[in-house]
Amino acid sequence: SGKDHLKMAPRARVNEGRSDESGPSRPFTLKEVQKHNSADDCWLVIRNKVYDVTKFVPNHPGGELITLQPGQDVTAMFESLHPLATRSILPKYQVGLLAEDDHGKVLHYNDEDKFYVTLKQRVEAYFTKNNLTPRDVPAMYLKSFIIMAVCTLSYFYTLLSLEMSPIARFLTATLWGVSMAWVGVSIQHDANHGGYSSSPLVCEIFGATLDFLTGASSFMWQQQHDFGHHSYTNVDVADPDVRVKDPDVRRVTSTQPWRPWHRFQHLYLGVLYGALALKSVYSDDFTALKEKRIGSVTFGSMNNRQKFVFWGGKAVYYFGVLVLPRIFGLPILAHAAAYIWAMLCTGWYLAFMFQVAHVVQEVEWPGVDSRKQVKGDWAELQVRTTANFCSGSKMWNWLSGGLSNQIEHHLFPSICHIHYTNLAPIVKQTCKEFDIPYYDFATFPQALKSHFAYLHSVGIENVHVRLGD
Repeated sequence: SGKDHLKMAPRARVNEGRSDESGPSRPFTLKEVQKHNSADDCWLVIRNKVYDVTKFVPNHPGGELITLQPGQDVTAMFESLHPLATRSILPKYQVGLLAEDDHGKVLHYNDEDKFYVTLKQRVEAYFTKNNLTPRDVPAMYLKSFIIMAVCTLSYFYTLLSLEMSPIARFLTATLWGVSMAWVGVSIQHDANHGGYSSSPLVCEIFGATLDFLTGASSFMWQQQHDFGHHSYTNVDVADPDVRVKDPDVRRVTSTQPWRPWHRFQHLYLGVLYGALALKSVYSDDFTALKEKRIGSVTFGSMNNRQKFVFWGGKAVYYFGVLVLPRIFGLPILAHAAAYIWAMLCTGWYLAFMFQVAHVVQEVEWPGVDSRKQVKGDWAELQVRTTANFCSGSKMWNWLSGGLSNQIEHHLFPSICHIHYTNLAPIVKQTCKEFDIPYYDFATFPQALKSHFAYLHSVGIENVHVRLGD
């Protein structure tokens, strides 16, 4: 909670306040830990310590997030989603240590720096001083109602109403596409990070808006985004958001394969971004389900609730966008054109909001050594690999679902995005004190310009991009 905070201390490596100095010392290999990979038998690795949290799973305040990656190293997720006080309960669940020979089998960061502890102290003090709660924000519930109402009404007039002129249908389709993106960046984004409500049930309900209102899978999104992207932001070998095939239409780091057409990616990728929503809804989710992986992120089978949301969401969505318009009698050409245009608008909106946060000239791309150690402290690298735009703007905070404050979001993903504009000065000042660059574009067009300039630069063979020291 926001009421738990510690005294500040000078810059140093952090060991105090965590369980690193005590607890069972029996070594477990990574393979042994990975056998405990279900809600009924859940072990986790945090800072090379092994915890059996099976008995805690039913009472976990964050619901099923604790079993998102059972049997795996979840250090970054644990640190980012919990207040400082939570660290004190870890020792009672510790059963041993990760075998030293296996440390190099899991991507890991440098020891935590004092920066994140200091920042958490200040943010928690902010909530205590102002008598605020990080979640269950009335303004967020109102915003959700507005977005869902706009999404439902614009869908009806786009695909079910027969009394629409082509221009009017084009406008409602545009609004529908944008409102589906709002569901993605606002409602489900907060909910599936555990930042919407302190009630796991409420988070699950609003998290499922991604499935039932936009057709994408909240389960797959949590695997890719919550675990993969937030744990290893801009780490080429681990962040599924920057993964590429060979060959691929894009190249986002100098370590990825280069092809001649990448010289022109800054010209064509902006158009192709529109297809991302269609690709996710009709292809990516099923590929991930079949392969049980998204890039480097692997996962087990869904539980019954997750299966219901996945298949139920697909069925309701497909019926609503493919079958119901035929029943209502919308001409097939109008149907196809309106639906495809709406989905293109969703893809463009989502892509541009997310791409300007991490794929720009200013940010860094952390390197990984032969022992799978990412060069840097996790929290500091969240700042160095991320850029804001208009971080003090309430309007952009609303329109982007807090993505205009991506730095604050990556440091505090379990806090409702409504708070981010007020947290930004605290984060910026703390970064200044610890000599960490804080990137904040003055306008959204400036952020877009940097994104496409970066695509142009990295599209040139043998170009060098900044790697973390």
